[in-house]
Amino acid sequence: MVWNNKQKEDFVDLGPVVMAVPPGSSRVSFFPGSVFLLQQGQRIAVKYFGDAIVGRVWHDFLVKKIRKGNGDRAPLTGSFVVKAPQASPYLKIPYLIYFFLPLVLIAAAIIRFGPVMLAAFLYYVEMFFLFDYQNLFVNVPFGWIFKIVNFEISEALTRFFAAGLAIVFVAGAVLGFWHWQKRQVSAWQKRILLFFILLPLVLYF
Repeated sequence: MVWNNKQKEDFVDLGPVVMAVPPGSSRVSFFPGSVFLLQQGQRIAVKYFGDAIVGRVWHDFLVKKIRKGNGDRAPLTGSFVVKAPQASPYLKIPYLIYFFLPLVLIAAAIIRFGPVMLAAFLYYVEMFFLFDYQNLFVNVPFGWIFKIVNFEISEALTRFFAAGLAIVFVAGAVLGFWHWQKRQVSAWQKRILLFFILLPLVLYF
């Protein structure tokens, strides 16, 4: 619950977003996939504050589902500002963990079990669609490099680099499955691959 004791909308810091809430008591609920619901009485606003491909579809589904039971009541404005993860250490940490920790684990699996474990790069292909790919693949993990060289990367270039990395991971996964067809795969290798396939879904929901 959020309380605004002013006579007009006021901005409240809610972690990843700074949101404008109307006067009085309001309820804010965060859904998986960077979607939040702002509700005051029977009036609601369903907003998406991410930049994931699947997230937009998920937001549209929630909007239709929630507003279907809300009738024709006027929606709340629900304006908000998204915090930049690069400027907030606690927002950067999840992106850093999601990118680098699986990379280290997959590299260790490749060293231990061979090139068949390249198939685990499917994790990054899923993450590209489920999460904010610009922050996950470029801005947060490599932002410090751009800062050192004093290079301000544009949004178009960020999208290009992120898509390029995703293509590299797709190629790695395809190569891994090619080796998978040619070799006998142990039960442990199958479990490790299943772990990396399911991990993005666990992180998303």
